[in-house]
Formats: sequence, C-alpha cells, structure tokens
Amino acid sequence: MTSSSRRSTQCRFARNGIDDVRIFLRRCGRSDLDFLCRIIEAVIKEGASTINIPDTVGYNVPEQYAERIRQLRERIPSSEQGGLVGALP
Repeated sequence: MTSSSRRSTQCRFARNGIDDVRIFLRRCGRSDLDFLCRIIEAVIKEGASTINIPDTVGYNVPEQYAERIRQLRERIPSSEQGGLVGALP
C-alpha cells in the first residue's frame, strides 16, 4: 500500500465519524514535491478539510518554506477546496 493510498484510507475512515478531517503531514520541508502533491490531492479527494504542511525538522529557512507552500498551491488547484495550511514548528 502506498503512502497516498494509506492516507486516503485513513481520511475516508475518519470522514465516516466526523466532518472536520485534519491531516498533518511531516517533514514537508525536505519531502519530494511530487510525493507531497500526490498525498495532498488524494486526501482532498477523500474529503480532508485541513491539510497541515509543517517543516517539522526545521530544514527550511522562512523564504524556502514560503516557496514550498506557494508551489503546492500552484500545483494543486483543489488545495483551496481542502484548506492547505503552512505551519512552522
């Protein structure tokens, strides 16, 4: 099972019991951008209402982190549907 399908399954399961499903990803500052896009798109499709994108290891300086969030919003048009949140640790 891939990471995106695992996250999709978790999100779908959570949506059966609650309306506000929040997904917290980890190590987003150094994760592959294509990988993050696949996971975020999958959980939005399953109904995640909030997707937190923290740089949990402190890998990026603020400018790099802001650029990462901008890239994600640009590459994932549905990111406004599921609230994409950049969160510094």
